[in-house]
Amino acid sequence: MNLPPLLAAVARGDDRTVFDLLDDGPDEELTGDDGVALLAAAAYAERDEVVWRLVEPGVDVTRPWAGGVDPVT
Repeated sequence: MNLPPLLAAVARGDDRTVFDLLDDGPDEELTGDDGVALLAAAAYAERDEVVWRLVEPGVDVTRPWAGGVDPVT
């Protein structure tokens, strides 16, 4: 997964590009730190469709975000 372009697309609200980039890679790449970082960025940016697209293939929604932030809060 190429995280910088994904994060940039999330930041500018370009959901279509996010979805296209996610479709280009295997869902297994979303299970690690990059998936959690992308989930946090999408949540902070209030990109709810992207959040759901990340959770469906298995991004761990209980894994702490950067700085130890509890994602539930």
